[in-house]
Amino acid sequence: YECPDIFPLTAPNGEEMWVLTCSNCYPVEEGGNRMQYFLGMFDGNTFHRTAKWEEPMLFDQGFDNYAAVTFAGCRKSIQMGWAANWTYAGKLPTGEFCGQMTIARELRLADTPKGMRLASTPILPQITFKHLTSGTELPGQCFCLHIRAEGAFEARLENEKEHFLFGLDNDENFYTDRSKAGMKDFDQNFSLDLYARTKTKRLFRGTVEMTIVFDVSIVEIFADSGTYVNSTLVYPKEPYTRLWLIGAQADIAPLA
Repeated sequence: YECPDIFPLTAPNGEEMWVLTCSNCYPVEEGGNRMQYFLGMFDGNTFHRTAKWEEPMLFDQGFDNYAAVTFAGCRKSIQMGWAANWTYAGKLPTGEFCGQMTIARELRLADTPKGMRLASTPILPQITFKHLTSGTELPGQCFCLHIRAEGAFEARLENEKEHFLFGLDNDENFYTDRSKAGMKDFDQNFSLDLYARTKTKRLFRGTVEMTIVFDVSIVEIFADSGTYVNSTLVYPKEPYTRLWLIGAQADIAPLA
């Protein structure tokens, strides 16, 4: 464990709970560096875990959000992370520019069918976002999207030769696939299938509300009120120019 952080949040029932986040150094074959969190109580000296799970509770289902901590002195719990993974961070194909941060996120506790979970919502700039439709040209290399779907769907960010995929499959799993999203041979681990694809069981059923924040080389995905979060680095050789959305009941909705 490294970069620990501890802070209180108010649960939906009004009860105060404490959140302990840690950044974990896993072996390369287990995903490298990931973030884990615990829920419990803090008496000023000792953290007592009260929510127990059978497996580590990851804060982010992607591979590229690490060492995140909250800001001191804020009325809300605002967090930013380092958008990379030590497994391949030293070989990123970005020249003199190396390393970036995730978008700032507001943290809260949320009730789910599987119990209490930590949720996060991106803090977006107060601007009007262009409304896009499937197949239309993207507005540049920095943009936000909001997708609403009633069932399985797949979204595809693409240029003429590369594409990044994400969506919800028929088994209620959120997924991402950067295996053909752009440059990957700069590091033998980055190109592994383990790091190329993610799949996470959804906690809810029904309508999917998903917000996507894209900034040149990072895709940050938030769904189900922030109980699903995925931060993924991509390195297309040419900027993505179009978004395609496949799904009989999926649409790109205006971002509120």
